[in-house]
Amino acid sequence: MSLIGKKSAVISLGSSCQTAFQLGQHAGLLSKAMGDELAWSRLPFDWTTASPADASGWLRGPLRFPQSAEALVPVGIKPAGFLWPEHGVYFWHDFQTPDGVDVAGTFEHTQNMYLRHFRKLKKLGDLDQVVAVVSNTQHNLGDLLPGANLSYRQDDIVRLKAVFERMIGRSCRMLFVTRDDRCTAGVTNLADRDITVVRIADDASSWTGNNETWEKILTDYFAMAD
Repeated sequence: MSLIGKKSAVISLGSSCQTAFQLGQHAGLLSKAMGDELAWSRLPFDWTTASPADASGWLRGPLRFPQSAEALVPVGIKPAGFLWPEHGVYFWHDFQTPDGVDVAGTFEHTQNMYLRHFRKLKKLGDLDQVVAVVSNTQHNLGDLLPGANLSYRQDDIVRLKAVFERMIGRSCRMLFVTRDDRCTAGVTNLADRDITVVRIADDASSWTGNNETWEKILTDYFAMAD
C-alpha cells in the first residue's frame, strides 16, 4: 500500500504491485525517515500495472476509469487480469467476489472506488513532503504481460514526475527502481529534478520482491536525501 501521514507521504506510482507491497512492508522504516506516522492508504497505482508513459497518460486524461465494463479486455494468465486499452492500464486485483470474477456486477463499485483514490491522490498537494516511488523489478511481469515493453526511458521518467506534480500542485521527490535489463541506455539520476534511479539485478524473487534488497534501497535513498 501507499503510505500517508499528517504531513507527508510515500506513495506508489507503479509500475506494478511490487512497489506498493514493499512500501507497506517498510512502513516503520519510512515513517522514521519522513518523521511522520505513515499509515497504509490505497491509491490508484498500488495494485495496477502501467508503464511510466501510460501512467502519465492516465494522470493527464479526462477519464479516471473506464466508462463501461465493455471497455475492459481480459488479459494474461491470471483470470482477474483486465486491460483498459485506452490508457494501457492493467487491473489485477479488482472485480472479484467470493464466487469469482464479476466485472459487470462490481463495475460501479470499483469505478467509485478509483474515483475516491484519485481524489485522495490529488490531496497529496496539501502535505509538506511527498515521495513517489516507481519500480519495474517485479519478476513475473514478463509472464503476466508477454511481449510488453517494460523498459524505463529517461524521457518517460521525467514526464511522469512533471505530470504528477502538475496534478497535485506541488513538487515531489521521485525514486525509480529498475532492473538492469529493464531500462534503456541513458537512464540516470537527475539531481536538479529530485529524480533518483537505482538499478538492481534480477534476483528471481516472487512478485513481492526481495525484502532485504528493498530495505537497503530505501535506507540508502533516505540517508542520501538527508
